[in-house]
Amino acid sequence: MILPNVILPKTGMGTWQLGGATTFGGRQTGWGGISDEQADAVLGLALDHGVRLFDTADAYGHGLSEQRLGRHIGHRDDVVLVSKFGQREAAGAASTDFSAAWLALAVEASLRRLRREQLDVLLLHSPDELMDFVNYDQEPLLRLRGAGKIRAFGISARSRWGALNALRAGFGSVIQLIYSALDRRAEAEVFPLARANHVSIMARCVLGSGFLVPDSKAVFKATDHRAAMPGEQVAWLNSQRENLRWMQDFPGGMVVSALRFALSNTAVATALLGVSRPEQVQSLVLASELGPLNEAEQAKVRASVPETYPGWA
Repeated sequence: MILPNVILPKTGMGTWQLGGATTFGGRQTGWGGISDEQADAVLGLALDHGVRLFDTADAYGHGLSEQRLGRHIGHRDDVVLVSKFGQREAAGAASTDFSAAWLALAVEASLRRLRREQLDVLLLHSPDELMDFVNYDQEPLLRLRGAGKIRAFGISARSRWGALNALRAGFGSVIQLIYSALDRRAEAEVFPLARANHVSIMARCVLGSGFLVPDSKAVFKATDHRAAMPGEQVAWLNSQRENLRWMQDFPGGMVVSALRFALSNTAVATALLGVSRPEQVQSLVLASELGPLNEAEQAKVRASVPETYPGWA
């Protein structure tokens, strides 16, 4: 997918995990601890194997993910870099701030941590589902683009409702949202509207928050944000993984197949895989090489998980 001056690779590496154990607004928002050595190893391996899109945010580890990325890509001009802003914490309380003043400060801080002069894509990080994009002043974003600080902008949506809200208002040229074999709700309205508006879709959580891993745990460490998931939701996700276990017989197993499913939808410009271990880098590279599932395989996925979790709106 080509944005103004930006070519988005079909796959990219998510770096939420590289932020390590994180508390934000009094709750766990990370995936558990990860050392500098481990982070350096996976980033180096990813670059060596041709991964050229990296997705991060200033809130991941309170900037730690960006710092770790900066050590590896700050000097490179052959990667596409996506970051996010708007999540703030003060006196232990979380809030969102998409004001012009905070935008300017946040972008400069991200660029310093990333050792870059420009972000390829800047996303508003989880704005309210009903944010008034019609009256939101885009001029500060346009000035940043004119000054060469960013090349494109959009939102990382909490859900399909937030994505639809931004699309209907004509805000931005990129939308990042959840899409996986376990959660295909974006297909009905979001994807057709994105195509009509020439908006690029970046699919995240393509492994269903890690539940499309064959040996996914049922109990998570306290520093893993999934530990706060309702028990019935965890049970549903685990049961649906079993319905899709046949994908384990495909090249690369279930992880690669789940990523390939996200790639199969032509509305998806980029599918992101969160990475914290070398084998995940290998899965990302293999999925890119193999490409989309064929139509029969896609149909089997849909038949295996015909409905979404009933607790999701």
